[in-house]
Amino acid sequence: MCRGLTRINHGEKLFPDTLRGQLADDDIPDSSFYNKNDEPQQCEWQYPPPSLVQDTLKRAAQCLDEREGESSWNLEVHAPLLTWVFRRQGQDPLIDYRYCTSAQIIHAFKPKNAPSKMVDFCIIIRPGDDSDEQEMIEELCYRRPGQTINHTNWGNLCKNPVAMSIETKRHGENWDTAVLQLGTWHSAQWRSLDWDRRERVSIDFLPGIIIQGHDWLFVATIMRKNRAIMYHSISIGDTKTVLGIYKLVISLQYLQRWVEKTYWPKFRAEVLGMDGQEVEHAT
Repeated sequence: MCRGLTRINHGEKLFPDTLRGQLADDDIPDSSFYNKNDEPQQCEWQYPPPSLVQDTLKRAAQCLDEREGESSWNLEVHAPLLTWVFRRQGQDPLIDYRYCTSAQIIHAFKPKNAPSKMVDFCIIIRPGDDSDEQEMIEELCYRRPGQTINHTNWGNLCKNPVAMSIETKRHGENWDTAVLQLGTWHSAQWRSLDWDRRERVSIDFLPGIIIQGHDWLFVATIMRKNRAIMYHSISIGDTKTVLGIYKLVISLQYLQRWVEKTYWPKFRAEVLGMDGQEVEHAT
């Protein structure tokens, strides 16, 4: 995971040569392009339209220059990018997101002295309404604390597993506070994942993102000797430059694939008890 995100952040071989013309005015270095014939193993990423990139660049600059509040950043800079990655037109996605600033940890999983403010966005898993996975989630919720599959009972987070969480701050705001909030949230999530189990789930880490103004940073929390320990941070892009925005949407796609191919299979096998069954999801 860390190697993959670091490679994206280095900006090398992110775009096929066929996009050189489209990106000619955007100061993209030659090293960021690759020839499909020479590099057939390169991942095929999706790229946002230039209009979204330019709109994001402009609005993010305004938010910083005019010292706008966190909600402006969230709704007018961060959310459109998340929408483009996780809700592309014509798809009914397995992986989606929710803006959930009022979500609270339920009492059964809440660490002592937990701060009242938690996270801003959650990346969630939405099996199809008629899928075996959704049926199992609903059955489990009847006997789980708070009747929720997660560590919070906010809205449809009751029935859609949280895979990744995002905490946002304005530029220059306290990093330590963001780490505390996300770390507390992850600690509760670990308790939820391990509820009613003799052994810990084999999920290696819980991914998170801390955003400070323009800058997006990946963090990961592991469990060690019954303590949640956060490792940070890897830059995954920014909204300061065109290249930074492209790095960001590619990094989010990379994380999306990890959730679908690694986190979700482990969750459905170990939390839902559906190991070996064919995966169903929305189509």
